Amino acid sequence: MIGMQDPSRGELPLAFVELHEGHAFDPVALQHHCRTVLPPYKVPREIRCRQALPRNPTGKIMRRALSPQTPSEG
Repeated sequence: MIGMQDPSRGELPLAFVELHEGHAFDPVALQHHCRTVLPPYKVPREIRCRQALPRNPTGKIMRRALSPQTPSEG
């Protein structure tokens, strides 16, 4: 998760997801799932879909390459 700037809280969580072939992007269902398994302060305020998340040569996601300005591709 990435942090979005918020004037009252400092940062709010922002999530990026990469879908498997043949799956649909449903941000409402994902947010509902997050609410059931995460504490309220960790639930992302926005979920963005990407065709592929940036990865380094070993396959780890390079989260610093993502930012609140990174658009959704979904």
